[in-house]
This record gives sequence, C-alpha cells and structure tokens, in this order.
Amino acid sequence: VFMFHEPTSNPDVILLSLARDGLHVYDRVTQRRRSADIEGLPNLIFTLHEDGRGHLWIGGRSTSLYRWDRTTNQLDAFSLTEGRPTDIRHIYESPRHPGTLWIATSLWRVHSVPSDRDCLWIATRGGGLNRLDLPTGTVAHWSATDHPTCVPGNDLPAIASTPDGALWLGSTDGGIARFDSTGQTCERFTPAHGLSHVDAVSLLPDPLGRLWIGSSNGLTLFDPGARSF
Repeated sequence: VFMFHEPTSNPDVILLSLARDGLHVYDRVTQRRRSADIEGLPNLIFTLHEDGRGHLWIGGRSTSLYRWDRTTNQLDAFSLTEGRPTDIRHIYESPRHPGTLWIATSLWRVHSVPSDRDCLWIATRGGGLNRLDLPTGTVAHWSATDHPTCVPGNDLPAIASTPDGALWLGSTDGGIARFDSTGQTCERFTPAHGLSHVDAVSLLPDPLGRLWIGSSNGLTLFDPGARSF
C-alpha cells in the first residue's frame, strides 16, 4: 500500500494506492476493497491530494499529473515532463498559499504540522529528514546514521502527525519511529515489536489517534497510546 486518502465527502471509505495495481476503494463499513475504476490512470500511483474544491490530484509513474472530479467522474491530465515518464512522489498544498500545489519528483514527502505552520518537514529519498523554517529559510537535518532511534532510515517514504502532535516517520527498511527533534521522546518500532514488515511506505492517522501503516505486507493498525499493533 503506497498511499492512503480519506475523502472529505465520504468518511466511510479510504482510497488506497496499491503497488502496480492502481487506485482502490476500501469500505470501512463492509471491510471490502474494490477498484476505483477511473480510466486513464497509471497503475503505479504514489500520491493523492484533495484540494479545497474537492478535486483529487493523483501522481504516479507517468508523463502527467492527474485531476479527478468525483462529482462528474472527469479525469484531466496535465503534462509535466515533456512526454518523459517520471515519478511524482508527493503533492503538497501549503496552508499559507491555498490553491498552489508543490510537486515533488526527487524526494518522498513534504508535511506540515498543524501546530507549527511556519515550517515544512521534508522526508527524502536517501537523505533522511529535513526541517525547513519558512520565515528564515534555514534547514535542520537528521539522519539515521546520527539519530538511529529518531530516524528509522534515510529513505523515508512516509511522514504523518497524530492528534497529540507527534511526528511519525516510515522507512523502506527500518520500520517506523516517533520523531522528536530534541531526541528526548524518540521511539522506534520494527517487526520485533509487532510491525508486519520492515518497510512502512504509508502512514494514516485516524480520528481515534491510531496509526494505519501500509507496507509490502498489507495493512497494520498501531495504537500509539497502548504501543500495540
């Protein structure tokens, strides 16, 4: 499972991006999964973003960025790479500039914590974790080499924040970690703690404070409060 998305118009479903199998819909009520059946999408989808108008932006391994209107079922394609396929890894819309989309093709994720809109957390492909301070332009860096408890790996495809304000990181080969920039409350979780697989390529906090983890071995549900999988 590469990516989760909870549509604002329907809290009973979760959109899932599956490895080389396109976009799927998971029904929380029936606990069943089906294909989204949107013609024209690539099979390999890395990122989903819902804008303020309810349009779903979809990025994957393709020559284009896609916008899907769920109301009309219309899919629009926007060429970004002059016909050359590339990996669109993340789509980010800053709360400071609504309506403006940032498209990441060489890093994994860009994330902002609701309690701190003046910074961006940037999870990279092979370069660990960065924090960009927007007012000053300064960048702080954490790597798995220097901070192995806080950063589960330098290849970080997943980053999310839970309602308690904690920042969580998912890696390709080192499990997940609760990140604390001071290093005082960092925790790391691997298959030895109950995680289903060593990779964690997507993270989704739910309203109950739990963390859904997508990996090459399917879905895992983690309760941070109880520290249980």
